[in-house]
Amino acid sequence: MTKLSDAQALILSAAAQRPEHIALPLPESLRGGAAAKVVGAMLAKGFLEEVGPPLRFGQMPEHDHRRLGQPELRGGDKPFHTVINGENFHVLEALTYTHRGKIDAIYIDPPYNTGARDWKYNNDYVEAEDLYRHSKWLAFIERRLLISRELLNPNESTLIVTIDEKEYLRLGLLLEQMFPDASIQMVSSVINPKGSSRTGRFSRVDEYIYFVFLGSASVAPWRSDMLREVEGEGRKVRWAGLMRNGEGSRRQRIPSMFFPIYIDAETGEYHSTGEPPPPEVRPEDVPSPPGTLPIWPIDQNGQELMWRLSPPSLRDYLAIGHAKFGRRDKRTGLRSVSYLQAGIRQMLKSGEVVSVGKDPEGALELEFADAFGTRSPVTIWNLVAHKTHLTQLLGRMVRTPLARRIPGNERLNSVDCLLPFFDEASVKDVAKALMSGGDGGDDLPGRRVLINPVELKPNPAIPEAVWDKLLSLPSQSLPKRHARPVKRLTSLAHELAVDGLLEDAGKAAHAEMHKVLDGARARYKAEIETARKSVLTVEGKSLKADLKGGGMSFDDFLEEADYAVIEDAYRRAGRAISPDLATSYSDYLARSEGDADDMEAALIDAHVTIGALGLVPGIRETLEAEAEKLANQWLTRFRVDIKNLSDERQDVYRQIREMSANPMDVDLARPTSWMQPTTIREANGSETPLPSFERHMLCDEHGMFPEDFNSWEGEVVKSELARAGAIAWYRNPSRASQDSLGIIYEDGGEPKIVRPDFVFFVQQDDGTAVADIVDPHGIQFGDAMPKLKGLAQYAERFGDQYRRIEAVAKIGDKFRVLDLKEAATRASVSTATTIKALYESANAFDYLP
Repeated sequence: MTKLSDAQALILSAAAQRPEHIALPLPESLRGGAAAKVVGAMLAKGFLEEVGPPLRFGQMPEHDHRRLGQPELRGGDKPFHTVINGENFHVLEALTYTHRGKIDAIYIDPPYNTGARDWKYNNDYVEAEDLYRHSKWLAFIERRLLISRELLNPNESTLIVTIDEKEYLRLGLLLEQMFPDASIQMVSSVINPKGSSRTGRFSRVDEYIYFVFLGSASVAPWRSDMLREVEGEGRKVRWAGLMRNGEGSRRQRIPSMFFPIYIDAETGEYHSTGEPPPPEVRPEDVPSPPGTLPIWPIDQNGQELMWRLSPPSLRDYLAIGHAKFGRRDKRTGLRSVSYLQAGIRQMLKSGEVVSVGKDPEGALELEFADAFGTRSPVTIWNLVAHKTHLTQLLGRMVRTPLARRIPGNERLNSVDCLLPFFDEASVKDVAKALMSGGDGGDDLPGRRVLINPVELKPNPAIPEAVWDKLLSLPSQSLPKRHARPVKRLTSLAHELAVDGLLEDAGKAAHAEMHKVLDGARARYKAEIETARKSVLTVEGKSLKADLKGGGMSFDDFLEEADYAVIEDAYRRAGRAISPDLATSYSDYLARSEGDADDMEAALIDAHVTIGALGLVPGIRETLEAEAEKLANQWLTRFRVDIKNLSDERQDVYRQIREMSANPMDVDLARPTSWMQPTTIREANGSETPLPSFERHMLCDEHGMFPEDFNSWEGEVVKSELARAGAIAWYRNPSRASQDSLGIIYEDGGEPKIVRPDFVFFVQQDDGTAVADIVDPHGIQFGDAMPKLKGLAQYAERFGDQYRRIEAVAKIGDKFRVLDLKEAATRASVSTATTIKALYESANAFDYLP
């Protein structure tokens, strides 16, 4: 049984605009005793997958047993958990009031200042052209390190910081300056053995990890030196066969456990899990997805048996690495399937079995805890278990459930930040520090937290017509900065084929793109011919040196390109139009235009043509525009069919839709479950129930919706619900999710998205339901005017979908409203420069219920 030590760690992770700071304890070494002499560095994915070798800490002082990492056990070995939502720098400052000098290990994953931007965090911390970009980045990091230094135990603790080549030299100097008495080492961690290409430079395969050892902290021996794989060590963890056997395992006993598992016919990789056919249907009569082979639970004697897991359970097991496939049978091409039984899964939770990585298909690689060896880790880490760097491993533990929506699982989606193993007293200390101004606990007005969430379900009192109206409302998504329309199209084609919505969709997509390229060849015939000559010849200069006289001369030369030069041009063009399309189009050209008796020469000539296509400006833009157009046509054509799929499959198509280079119209998804707080905890510790409102689309068991509105938001809700015919309202989620209505606006030339606060529904005399957007619009913010203009543009385009689209603002003691369905009002908004003057003008009127 894994025990929990008093050791604590603080993980700093730079997320979008508001980095998460997560404090959690480190588990006691599985070899350790009660003294907790050795502590494992970090655990990811449910704290079962180790990130690195353990760090050694000495005996914890007796007087310090009530520290943060001490869990309060409830229900056996289940520790107390809590959720806290905090802002980057201020949370760190708050922790200094309660945990100064008490943290044993801090892991920091800062922005690398590379210039990359993605959904996890903005890595482009300082503009690339800024002459002081490195200094500004150092100032940003230094502020966090100063507080981290205050939190660390000066006698025994370790600071761990990951970085890449952009800033590692400056970071190293900064650490040396800030921790002059510490021992500092840098580890190279291999994250991509294939290498990230750098034109004209060595390919990068690693990132760097700084370890700053304070006091007597040191690296403990581990089962591996982190450079070489450990083979054949310890007992083997047994995986059980997924197929049942014996007389009680016949298909007829539980027909729902007889279903196909599909693998790719060429690669053997897992493709999908099918559904059980009716008992009278034979396996050979069940159609397989194109390009796949079915694995049925049928033994060598042809007996139809059962799997041990249902289709949903098997999908879950595969997703978390608790099921895996064996080698392919040379005769049939099929593979055996195995899974972890309940006993092994329990040992995995308790720590008697540990995960040391994953195989290439995502199945866990497991060892018994007593397999740990006594090797000394080295400064280059290159294990299979570490092909993904620390950030990604920790991301699976923290970021993934927080930054990305989990379709149909609102309990996970409601988490803002997870603090595992905090005891209740420590949580209250941190919350108190966040709400107070200093070590003395001087309360600041307005500091409070929302607690005691309840699950909200669809309100049974709301007519189905209202739900239909909500789902019909047009929503929008942001364009992707680095969208690749051809890849988007081929991804869509694959998913449509998987779901049986469009047979041979991949072939159809490529055929359409072949037509586009054929048209481009006709349109740019002269330019392509010139480009072909460029591909087929190599220009250069030769240097002649006279060693005796010291003279040198350069001579131009022109040579015919060899196969390697042609392939280089072909690969570069393939990166532009997509490698898959380049492959299929070269095959198409070779077969349709080449010599059938010499296909090798025909294929080389096709590669020359594709290399030339990549050199002609305009062809890529034309191709991408047509790929975007076809993908959008298919998404529209199969929109209703996609809505009939599961939440998980709908989310796949949502992601494909949002891969567009342009703002996209998207459908809203019907929410099935929300988590909503019900209580306010004030800075003085008092607790007050949140006000509750009736007739919301989702509600608690009493039909009510708890919400913490500001005073005038609440007034708007009460006023709208008092209107004649008002039957329902929807608190539009402020997060990016399928059930949140988004509206595009521009701010400084950048597309952004606003999510109006409320949608109200009114039943008209003829029984139909109509929708009203009423958006309380604060005018004090810098982006208030761009958001209002975006809402006006939305009203101009989609106004016929609504009865009212109104923006409400409080001007002085009055509520004023702009009716954005009025053309004159929208015209005034489009030319306005100050938002207050707009609400005070004749285009606005007093808001009356």
